[in-house]
Amino acid sequence: MVLRAPHTLRALEADLYLGELRRARTEAPFGDGRGVVASTLEGGDALAPINQCLSTPFQCIPERVGLAATTWAILAERDLDPFRQPLPAGLSAATVALTGQQVDSVAVFEACDALSAGQGFDVAGCGDATFRAGRPIVLGDGFSVALGARFWAVIDPSLR
Repeated sequence: MVLRAPHTLRALEADLYLGELRRARTEAPFGDGRGVVASTLEGGDALAPINQCLSTPFQCIPERVGLAATTWAILAERDLDPFRQPLPAGLSAATVALTGQQVDSVAVFEACDALSAGQGFDVAGCGDATFRAGRPIVLGDGFSVALGARFWAVIDPSLR
């Protein structure tokens, strides 16, 4: 769970929704306590199995644990936004450009194609950063590694 400033409206809303996701994982009919059900219907557990789904114009969403719902819940609990660039350490994308970030622990950054780091990207004295990319890794102006820090850059064609 990510700690947030408790006085902000956004943090209160986030905590409310995260609580609802936890409740859906543990209390929803047909849940397994680990994943999030894809849909819920009032009295759905009393319906015939063929009717235990939320009907939309595109599909019938079953009252069962769903991969998409569970994945989004995991991202929310870890305060990760898959649409934000650059992606946080540990995630990969086709091309990653890193700026304005300080690494003060172990972090791995991956890109299927190119990876670049520049202005304001710093690996602090206690930091350990690894860059892995399928093609070029470019270290631009403003990139720095402090004395005592560890930095690795690896071109890995298998990422392409």
